[in-house]
Amino acid sequence: MRLKHIFLYGLMMTMSLLMSSCLTDDNALGSNQNSTVSMAFKVEGIKEIKELEVEFVEVNTGLRIVEKAVGSLYFSVALPVGAYRMSAEGIGVLEDKEEVGLGSKSEMLDVTDQIVNMTINLFVKQLNDDFIFEEIFFAGLQTTELKAYQTGKYFKLVNNTDRVLYADGLLIAQSEFLTTRDNKETPDVLNEAFVLQSVMMLPGNGTQYPVEPGDFIVIADNAQNHNLANVPGADLSNADFEFPITENPKNVQPDNPNVPNVMMIYTKLNFSMFAMHDRGQTGYIVARFPEGENADTWLANYKFDYSYLTAAGKEQKFSRYKMPNTWVIDAVNGSIPDKFERLVTAPSLDSGYSYCATSESDKARYGKTIRRKVLGPNEQGRNVYKDTNNSSVDFVPQSEMSLKDGIHHK
Repeated sequence: MRLKHIFLYGLMMTMSLLMSSCLTDDNALGSNQNSTVSMAFKVEGIKEIKELEVEFVEVNTGLRIVEKAVGSLYFSVALPVGAYRMSAEGIGVLEDKEEVGLGSKSEMLDVTDQIVNMTINLFVKQLNDDFIFEEIFFAGLQTTELKAYQTGKYFKLVNNTDRVLYADGLLIAQSEFLTTRDNKETPDVLNEAFVLQSVMMLPGNGTQYPVEPGDFIVIADNAQNHNLANVPGADLSNADFEFPITENPKNVQPDNPNVPNVMMIYTKLNFSMFAMHDRGQTGYIVARFPEGENADTWLANYKFDYSYLTAAGKEQKFSRYKMPNTWVIDAVNGSIPDKFERLVTAPSLDSGYSYCATSESDKARYGKTIRRKVLGPNEQGRNVYKDTNNSSVDFVPQSEMSLKDGIHHK
């Protein structure tokens, strides 16, 4: 009887172990088995994913596995059991067939089951190292009495990077040359410098005006409320900087005491004026002085004399200033489609143009602006703006003013 009891006890223990083993196998894998990891990639504003390189690093062993996903938002891979840190980088395609860089956050992934399903959020990677033009409002406004209202204009610059930038010392310049008239000026220096008619510099000690990633600054011609009963303009009273006309006795604009004025380093116009071309036939740049340069050294060393022949064969001579292309951090050409003749920047700075007017007399330009396209959100959810150095594809022409309802920072 004792032997029989021992036999039955042993049999029961064996069955218990087998059942335990079966239960364990149903819910988890052994350390030498693989799991199928299926991923769905999610990204806003992207028509398709051209390719992705997906990296898995097992945090305990350092095992590194790299796989490629091509042409699909879905991807599967077999991975050994383990704890992985996963990341993805690649190329996405927009609706207009433009390609942009994509990336993901570094995700932790525990592989213990036979099948693991997960959704990976991708974001558009940063493209810039400094400020870029987000919007330029140069066309002016029209009152309800159909009269031109030539103020309330502005530049809007955005921090399109992932770090804090300082607006202190930024330069904004307007071209001397027109995109609608090619006079064949000599010497031709556009491949090395931007020839300008006026340039302003933002104030600051170097760290006085920080701008967070994704945020913007507004430089207004006159920091007042231009949203009036008879004027459909923007309230610019809380702009970051302004460049009002204060020296012309016949046209003195109010100077907002709460908004810092820019410093007008040079202008060909009287009364230290910076006048934005209301039909958008000029180009604009944002630049910075490199180390060792300042307004005084620039004025001393970068004067530019040029000339051209009129249709009658008479030589016209002019004296302006130039800004080396290596100092430029962004550039935009404006023009009129049926009048366009040439760019006023080197193609390396900008190889296209945007516009508000479709003809010289186009009154529909009033209240319109050019605005940079948004590619999609970055890792922090902030907009990433398109910048291919081609304003024809980077900007939306004839846009509505982004500041029509005032200046609001998120």
